[in-house]
Amino acid sequence: MFVALANQVSNTTLLANAGYLVSVVLFMLGIMRMGKVKTARFGNQLAGGAMLLAMVSQFVEMGHINPVWIIVGLVIGGLIGLVAAIKVEMTEMPEMVALFNGSGGLASALVALAAYMYLDVPHTALMHAPVGGAPASVVNGLAVMLSILVGGVTFTGSLIAYGKLSGKVNGSPILLPGRHVINGALLLLSLGGTVMVTFTTGGMPGAGIVIAVTVMALILGVMLVIPIGGGDMPVVISLLNSYSGVAAAMAGFAINSQVLIVSG
Repeated sequence: MFVALANQVSNTTLLANAGYLVSVVLFMLGIMRMGKVKTARFGNQLAGGAMLLAMVSQFVEMGHINPVWIIVGLVIGGLIGLVAAIKVEMTEMPEMVALFNGSGGLASALVALAAYMYLDVPHTALMHAPVGGAPASVVNGLAVMLSILVGGVTFTGSLIAYGKLSGKVNGSPILLPGRHVINGALLLLSLGGTVMVTFTTGGMPGAGIVIAVTVMALILGVMLVIPIGGGDMPVVISLLNSYSGVAAAMAGFAINSQVLIVSG
């Protein structure tokens, strides 16, 4: 039975799945080690190795790929991380964590946007939409839109948190008139756009709604954080940290990536 199953699956797929499995285990071990000060550094290294293994496994499964953009991204990200590790003081770690949260939210939103562009609808009239396309399934579509929404809020909210902690933004609460009404309207419109794109709209109209939801999510992130004083920013960063994980998990559902779901 297992021999017959193995014959139906390519060696590349088996190798990639094995890499995914190992990376999931490493992610779990890394998170466990991060719970204690003595093992936190090793846990971080395990999680980083798990992410690298997951990336390599994805490339193996994809087969023929253009490595240029991948190498460029790795070099840029690696240089940023290296400079941060050398120059950032321990007292500046909260600001650094805020930037990490924002980067994670932005990455998840970009993955979701890319997934939307490549997902087709089961309706032939929209199969060749010039810009974007309605999601292929309700689950994927909902995951795409939620990843964009949560990722956008996390990105701009984290930037404001970083600014307040570093003194680049006024640390006092900024209370705009009618902010609760504005926030409620942005949230309701974003959720309405999510429902429309998930269940009905595709092609050019769908792409327009996706862009609108993205913009509203970015604005909502700013609106939710600016009324909070700088002294409470560590609590806000903790909340945004969980948001970035939710956005990553939703992006994993959007592209059917078990590793991304687990890491989120």
